[in-house]
Amino acid sequence: MDKPMLHHLNVTFETCVKCEYAGGFHIVLVQMPPTKEVRQPAGVVLKCPNCGQTYEVGWVIDLRLR
Repeated sequence: MDKPMLHHLNVTFETCVKCEYAGGFHIVLVQMPPTKEVRQPAGVVLKCPNCGQTYEVGWVIDLRLR
């Protein structure tokens, strides 16, 4: 995967900046090292299904089953 473009979500983000595709994004989960707060963290990256451009938006989720 190419290096993601950093994007801050302070407004609705529906259109790819690179190719202007407006149909939404796919998500990619990127494994991260554990922390004290999150044992199985994954970073969420948005990926344009049209051109493949990725956007790092700063979201982290916990992959543990509850």
